Amino acid sequence: MSNQDRWLELFKEADVGFVFAGVDAVECSHRIERELAEVDSFYLERIGQALQPPLSHAVFEQFDKLRPLIQTFAAPITTEMRAMVFCVLDGARVSEIQFEYVFMQDLKLRVTLEYGEYGAIVFRSTDALDVEILRHFGIMKVSGLPVIDGYYSLRKRTD
Repeated sequence: MSNQDRWLELFKEADVGFVFAGVDAVECSHRIERELAEVDSFYLERIGQALQPPLSHAVFEQFDKLRPLIQTFAAPITTEMRAMVFCVLDGARVSEIQFEYVFMQDLKLRVTLEYGEYGAIVFRSTDALDVEILRHFGIMKVSGLPVIDGYYSLRKRTD
């Protein structure tokens, strides 16, 4: 199976195969690999440790765990927010989310994670399209208090 076919199958399995629709599959595969490498680099810079295996391998080896991360490549999400998604999928706890928006003027998103031995890590964005990630957090109440826990993929409707 060719490299681009592997990526196409992975994205289809993650319910985002449309990423390859109407585009050159080789070019799309290279873009995905480049963007995954950007997340690897950002993680190394922010956390101080390289991802092992690199995400370009991990998404195949740990598909069920990383499916929500794969889906972020179907939208123009920033590298920093994709790295945040990886950390949550890797067990980090969402400790704080700050979101500010002023019509036609300003947008600020800040997500703070407690990430085990790495402590508190802050991820920031001013890109309006990154707000999409908020839809994927698990939001609930425990004893009447708010809890945001986990990051979840969207499933295709089958009805």
